[in-house]
Amino acid sequence: TYPPPLEDLEIDELSDRDGNDIEALAGFGFYGRSPEDILQYLAAGQQCFLLKHQGRVISCIWRAAGSYYDHYLKRRLDLDDNEEYLLGAFVLPELRGKGILPFFFQTTFLERLQGCPDLRATILIRTTNRSSLRTVDKSGFRTVGRMGFLDVLGIRFQYLLGRDALPKTTRRTFLQLASASETG
Repeated sequence: TYPPPLEDLEIDELSDRDGNDIEALAGFGFYGRSPEDILQYLAAGQQCFLLKHQGRVISCIWRAAGSYYDHYLKRRLDLDDNEEYLLGAFVLPELRGKGILPFFFQTTFLERLQGCPDLRATILIRTTNRSSLRTVDKSGFRTVGRMGFLDVLGIRFQYLLGRDALPKTTRRTFLQLASASETG
């Protein structure tokens, strides 16, 4: 496991009553999330874990369980009871490269493992995002599949490869109109 990269670190789960933390998180500009967006995500059942240093929010990890509609992929992902989908993670730019995310991933994941010893986490990372790939590799994750799409002439080919990748999601490959979107 990773040692704490800084002293005075605190991990919290974000709630809709944490106005200051919601404002701080929105200030990250992380995927353009406004305070209203953050409240909507929490109301939809997503969880956000915050890492604070001396009371200041410095990092976050978002996760979903059960079922999740991915707006980028334009598809629904079904998760088993022992699965979670990690939607994204962020650390303030001035603190990157200090081992914060590997520590944060491991700490929060190990805590959730206590309640579900066979917990599996899935993270979708673009193959060109070398920094994120290094972070999850340092955190102990391993590649179990590939998921994505190809758009050709208005038709989107969706794929989910690897039998260990989201096994409850039964639509592994399919075609759809590229502009089509399922309802969340």
